[in-house]
Amino acid sequence: MLLIPAAGRETMSDRASFLRGSLIESQTNTQGVVTILGSFDDRLSHLDAVMRPTQERTFGIRLAHENIDRTLRSADRILLHFDKCRKAENRIQRGLHEDIEGFMDAVNQLRSSSNFFRDNLKYESNTAMFTQVNTILSKAISKLELEFKTLLMSNSKLLDVQLLYESLPPRRSSKQSGSDLQVYELPTLISPRILPLLYQLVQQLAQSGRQIQCSKIYQDARSLKLEKCVQKFGLGNDKFTVDTVQEMQGSSLKERITDWTKCTRVTVLLLFAAERKLYDKIFQGIGKLNEEIFAEVTSASLRMIVNFVEVIVKCPHGPENLFIIFEMFDVIHELQSDIEITLKGNACAEKRTSFLMLRKQIAFTIQGILGKFPESIEKDPSKGVPSNGKVHPVNSYVMNYLKLLLDFLPSIRVFYKDFVIEDASNPETLVLNIMQALLTNLELKSKQYKDPALAHIFLMNNYHYIVLAVKDSKAKDLLGDDWVQKQRRIVQQNALMYKRESWKKILNALSIQTPGGTSEVSSGVSKEAVKDRFKSFNSQFEEIHQRQSEWIITHSELRESVRLSVNEILQPAYRSFLKRYRPVVERSRNLDKIIKYNPVTLDKMLGDFFEGKSVYVSKR
Repeated sequence: MLLIPAAGRETMSDRASFLRGSLIESQTNTQGVVTILGSFDDRLSHLDAVMRPTQERTFGIRLAHENIDRTLRSADRILLHFDKCRKAENRIQRGLHEDIEGFMDAVNQLRSSSNFFRDNLKYESNTAMFTQVNTILSKAISKLELEFKTLLMSNSKLLDVQLLYESLPPRRSSKQSGSDLQVYELPTLISPRILPLLYQLVQQLAQSGRQIQCSKIYQDARSLKLEKCVQKFGLGNDKFTVDTVQEMQGSSLKERITDWTKCTRVTVLLLFAAERKLYDKIFQGIGKLNEEIFAEVTSASLRMIVNFVEVIVKCPHGPENLFIIFEMFDVIHELQSDIEITLKGNACAEKRTSFLMLRKQIAFTIQGILGKFPESIEKDPSKGVPSNGKVHPVNSYVMNYLKLLLDFLPSIRVFYKDFVIEDASNPETLVLNIMQALLTNLELKSKQYKDPALAHIFLMNNYHYIVLAVKDSKAKDLLGDDWVQKQRRIVQQNALMYKRESWKKILNALSIQTPGGTSEVSSGVSKEAVKDRFKSFNSQFEEIHQRQSEWIITHSELRESVRLSVNEILQPAYRSFLKRYRPVVERSRNLDKIIKYNPVTLDKMLGDFFEGKSVYVSKR
């Protein structure tokens, strides 16, 4: 424990007493300062209470001045709009024909003032003014609406059909891609000088909420002109029904379909495209309304085109109508890309589809005709055959038909590619089936001949005709060289069979069997036997000459070839017989009745064969 001395303790006590006294004095001084500061606070509070009313009066005066300024500015704006409305009303009352640009400026001013009064309806006077301005504005817009209609009707041209025909671009082939778009000049539907004004009018009507009225006016004006133009091509002028089509002769129907193909190309390539270009300019910026307007403008005209096809495909058609129906198929195929461009957008989707579906409907009609054609050939109802063995009409008909059909070969390939799903279905198979049906028909017809030789002449003529027709047509590429060579061999086979059937018997007359069983030995043959042989030859040859001179081998080279082949077997046999047996009957009376013909005469008479002429027997 630390001990502190007594003297030290006294010193510390004194110091503590001094320190305590100092602290008490400091506290007293602090309290005094606090008292003084409190008195200042009381004085400041009193001063603030005195100044507050003055401050409040000053703030109120400032607010009043600001309100007065705002009111004056509002009054100035109201008066300004009053003045502008008065001037705009005066301009509108003068009408729009004096200065249509000024008229539309006045409409814009009224529209601006209407918006101002609408936003300031808290002023009682503005409510009345808002109503008055809108009344004037409505009348002005009605005048613009009438002007839009008048300009459209008076400036829409009714186009010349012949000029439209002359403006058509060349046909695109089936091989050309739909993207290979051609460049050509579109017709002018409305004078270009009037288009900017029509555009401004549309904008004014759209800003005033008159889109529906505007579109109705445009639809009525343009669709009417377009419909009349299509009617000038012969569509829609009469009631075109299945019954009327069935009553038509082939040429009449062909004319109607030809008119349709021209009309459809003009309508899609020229008229629809020009319409699209026209209202793209007039309705620029209107958006969705634009597409809906175009859909309605083209609706009636497109319906006439579609209706025509729908009637045609409902009718039964024979092979004779196939080519004009293929024309329709080609036109729709050609115009696919143009329709997809012109009738674009959702608003035109239904109409675009209805047009493109025509191709499928026509394809089904084509498929029906092509499917039945080979069967109709095979079951050709004609009963008779040419009495002279010439080419049968069904043969020339089918080969001519096939030639015309193959002019559409690119279209046929498109047809099979797009619409026929059977693996074995293609142009090659089609042509082969047609030819097989024709050959079957000809073989059956040949059996109607009682004379086998004439039947072979008939087949030879017809097969030869087919060979030549195929060789000179596109069918050769489809059928192939082997097929053609096969038919050539059949021609040769029938020529050989003809010689056997016609000349076997007469050649037998030029041989004499001797008692010993040998032939051609004059020393052992009686005179009477030789006479009988000459007479038999004469009568048979006269009969063949008279009959086969009436027969026909159509092709000159084939005719000469057959004559030559006959001469090659007849002349040697006759010359040999004449040389051997003439001495036997040389001394007989009426020798000219026994030996009627010499080799030169025979050769000349063979020249009468297959000419299709009635002849009398020539002697020497």
